[in-house]
Amino acid sequence: MAAHEEQQLRQVQSSGSRDALRDLLVAHQDRIYNACYQVLGRAEDAEDAAQEALLKLAEGARAARDADSFRGWVYRVSFRIALDHWRRREAVKNRESRAAMNRPASPPLDDRERIALFEAMDGLDDRERALLLEHYFEKVPLADLGERHGISAVAIWKRIDRAREKLKKALLGAGFVVATSRVSEALEASVPAAAPATLVGEAVLGKILAGGLAVGATKSSTIPVAVVTLVLLFGVSTGGYLLVRSRGSKPRVPMEQGKVSDEPIATTVPSTRAAAVEPPGSAPADPVPASNDLRERLKRYAAWHAQFRSKPYDHVLRQEGWKQLKGAREQIFEDPATFLEFIRDAANEEICEFLIGDALNRTEDRPNFGLIVHGQKYAEFPPALMEGILELLRLGTPTQQKGLLGFLGTVHEVPEGVDRLYEQLIDHPDPAIQAKALDALWRFRSLSPSTLDRVRKLFETATDQSVQSTAIWAISSSDQPEPRQWVVDRLETLQEPFLKLLLAEAAVRMNEKSAYDAASLDRIAAAMSAAVGDRPWILERWITAALQLPAAQSSRVLEAAIPHAKPPRLQELISKTLEKVRTGGIEPRTLSNEFSREARKN
Repeated sequence: MAAHEEQQLRQVQSSGSRDALRDLLVAHQDRIYNACYQVLGRAEDAEDAAQEALLKLAEGARAARDADSFRGWVYRVSFRIALDHWRRREAVKNRESRAAMNRPASPPLDDRERIALFEAMDGLDDRERALLLEHYFEKVPLADLGERHGISAVAIWKRIDRAREKLKKALLGAGFVVATSRVSEALEASVPAAAPATLVGEAVLGKILAGGLAVGATKSSTIPVAVVTLVLLFGVSTGGYLLVRSRGSKPRVPMEQGKVSDEPIATTVPSTRAAAVEPPGSAPADPVPASNDLRERLKRYAAWHAQFRSKPYDHVLRQEGWKQLKGAREQIFEDPATFLEFIRDAANEEICEFLIGDALNRTEDRPNFGLIVHGQKYAEFPPALMEGILELLRLGTPTQQKGLLGFLGTVHEVPEGVDRLYEQLIDHPDPAIQAKALDALWRFRSLSPSTLDRVRKLFETATDQSVQSTAIWAISSSDQPEPRQWVVDRLETLQEPFLKLLLAEAAVRMNEKSAYDAASLDRIAAAMSAAVGDRPWILERWITAALQLPAAQSSRVLEAAIPHAKPPRLQELISKTLEKVRTGGIEPRTLSNEFSREARKN
């Protein structure tokens, strides 16, 4: 099933045809309708909410990394739309009696408790919510879920159990004390509901296509891959920014694996705030009226975020969030206590992932390119602000930690104790925190051999692709013999196509910094040649990477790629590029960039 969903998703991303889009809608209609039905309880209401969710489905497909992440996004959107419908229905007092809702005569929870439970589920991360919905709402057995995620049924059950405990804590915090003891019973009582046959009709399909949400089959067909590429290329999410950073600093001595230490972190660094210079091209911040104090700006940002949650792919709306905090960085420097108090508040927890980066990153809006985040030095920030941030990083919730790590990933020349904290968070049970901590750790420094060894072990044991992707980037930043050899070895043995591509790109980067010997280059080319046809939708990236190798190796990869190239124009482009490789006279990097530009035109 997972492989079939992956194929359908890639078909929409690569072709955008009406038939491909219809297949994708039909594949997900039952889970969308079922999620809406569990919340709303009435078939007609569930159908209305499900059709609204379906209209957003193609938009999410455009940016999805893989089938698992897309499935999590589908659940999130369906759930939130259903909750919005329920709230509107409640507001106009238009609900029918419970007897007409096709529910058990004595449900485990009353209506208020049930909606509180669903709102608590809405607060879970996508992975946790998806597991609960699949197991309880869709009745997918633990063994099947384990097979889908590549882990045991016992491990799946532990994840579900942890998610249930979070629900109980959320209900307790919301004042539903009695309901906490009935969470499992309420989830078990769910009865799956299949979508009506008419749900995905011509009306819904026509609205999606009319709104331009289907992926185009010509020039725009490479956009989804480009989006995924940028996300993986620059590590973990930085709240929508492209990150420009330099490398430097000495390697740190890693700390032993384990929980986050309670020992205080030495954060004393000579201040350079007075000498800080805005990056070229950055516009001066507009003056902030005295009445428009920091707290009010943060509250307005929170109101913006509530709107943004329902439209997470609305770029115009996203820009409004950035504008809300224009100039707030200077206010925070003058009043760090207010900012720290705001982000510590549990009521503001869910906005931390965006707020912290939007408020503290130094950005530049380049025409025709977008927002750029510039690296910044730890010493530029007020000591009181950084001390509070590090305390919250050690003791805060996972949501707060993700937001803090996203910001800290732009900061270099950090004190030694901060690096140790990053290393401890690599062992965090939340994969998103693992990936962000690892990203922050390697960006501005060379990792020590012992830390690199830990990162390699993390790659081998991780089940989350974002963690594995970030680990590859961290390893490829080293110029030591062991990591270089490891990349080549794993390139030959790894089976997962996308991670294999990332390893190939890592090998190319390492070769540019310090050339591999001829035997290793032949091994790299052989592995790339064998894998180049595994996923046609990433063929162009294989070629782009291969062209940065010496001609003897890159020509082998291009020869292997030609039979897999579709459409014919791409096959012709690869053939022409191969001739240029054989003729010589063009630098590999130049030829790679030229191919990439021409491929986008196709």
